[in-house]
Amino acid sequence: MLRPATTPPHLITLIFATALSVVTLNLFLPGLPAIAEEFDASYATVSLSLSGYFLVTAVVQLFAGPLSDRYGRRPVILGGLALFFVASVGCLRAESIESFLFWRVLQAAVASGAALSMAVVRDTVPEREAARRIGLIGMAMALGPMVAPLIGGLLGEAFGWRASFALYAALGFGLLLLVWADLGETNGSRGRPLREQMADYPRLLRDGRFWGYAATSALSLCCVFVVMLGAPTLGEAESLSQGAVGLALAVTPVGYIVGTGATTRLARHFPGPRLILLGRFISMGGMVLALVLAVTGVPLALYFGCFAAIGIGNGLTLPAAYSGAMSVRPELAGSAASLVSALNVIVGAVVTAAAGAMPAVISDRAGLALVLVLICTGALAAGLFTRRIVARTATA
Repeated sequence: MLRPATTPPHLITLIFATALSVVTLNLFLPGLPAIAEEFDASYATVSLSLSGYFLVTAVVQLFAGPLSDRYGRRPVILGGLALFFVASVGCLRAESIESFLFWRVLQAAVASGAALSMAVVRDTVPEREAARRIGLIGMAMALGPMVAPLIGGLLGEAFGWRASFALYAALGFGLLLLVWADLGETNGSRGRPLREQMADYPRLLRDGRFWGYAATSALSLCCVFVVMLGAPTLGEAESLSQGAVGLALAVTPVGYIVGTGATTRLARHFPGPRLILLGRFISMGGMVLALVLAVTGVPLALYFGCFAAIGIGNGLTLPAAYSGAMSVRPELAGSAASLVSALNVIVGAVVTAAAGAMPAVISDRAGLALVLVLICTGALAAGLFTRRIVARTATA
C-alpha cells in the first residue's frame, strides 16, 4: 500500500505533472474529425473542446494558486489529478457531443499541476536555483507539443479516437499515485482564509515587478501561439505538405529545449532580468532576420529555421520570468504562479484571435514575420521595464 509522502518531491514528479497538462492540450487533436463524424457534429462545434479547455484552464489557474496557498500544494494537485482522471473516463464513455464537451473542459483541472509545480520549486529552493529547475520542467512543455499529436494520431488510426482518452485516464491515474507517494507538502505558510487569498491578487497586480515579469512571459508566449497559427496558414499558401508544416512547427520547440538547457547552466551565475533580456534579444534578432529573408526570397526552410530563435529566447526568458514573478512576494508564490499562467492564456487568446482575423497577413512570409517582430518588440520592452524596476526596487 502506498504511503502519503511527507518530503518535497523529486524533480521528475514535477516534470511529469507539467507534461501531462501540456499533452492534454493536443494529444487528441488528430481525432477531431472522427469525433465530429461519430457525434454528427460540425467541426466548429467539436473545436470547442479546445477553446473551452483554454477558458476553463484560465479559471483553474486563477483559483488553484490561492487554494494552494490556503490549503497546501499537495491537496490541490491531488484534487486536480483526481478530477482529470474522472473527466478522462467521462470523455472515453461519452455518448453525445454535449457529454463529451462537458467532460473535456473538466480535463482542464490538470492545469493546476503545471502552475503549482513551479510554486513547489519556488517553495523549496532559492530564486536562481528555481529558475534552473523551472527550465528543466520547461523542457517537458517543449517536448509535449512535439510528440503528443503523433502519438494521438497513431492511437487513433489503430484503435479510434477514444484511445487517446483511455491513455489520458491511464496517465492521470498513474500520476495521481506518483504524486501521492512522492509529493509532500512544501507550503509552510498556509492557513489564511480563501477570501484573503483571493485578495492577494490586487496586491500582486499593484506591484510593478510582477507586471514586468507577467507581461514579458505573456508576450513571449504569444510568439509561439502566432507561429502555431501562422505556420499552417503560410504552409497552405506555399503548397507545403502536412508533414512539412509539422516539421516547421517542430522548429520552435527544438529551440526551446536548447534555451532551457542553457538556462540550467546560466541561471546559477546570472540574475533573472539579465537572462530575460538575453532571451528577448535572441528572439528579436531571429525575427528581424526572418523578415529580411522573407523580403529577399530565400528558400522557405531557411525562413522557418529562424523560428528556432523564438524557442531559444523563450527557453531563457520564461523560467526566469516565472521564478521572478513568484519571488515578488514569496508568501504568495502559488497565487503568483497561477495568475501569471492565467494571464498567459488570456493574452495569448486575444493576440491569436487578432492574428487569426488577418489571414492575408499571416499567410504571407513578410506579413507573418512582421507580426512576430512587433510582438517581440513588446516583449523586449517588457523585459527592459522589468530590469529597470527590479533594479530600482533593490536600491530603494
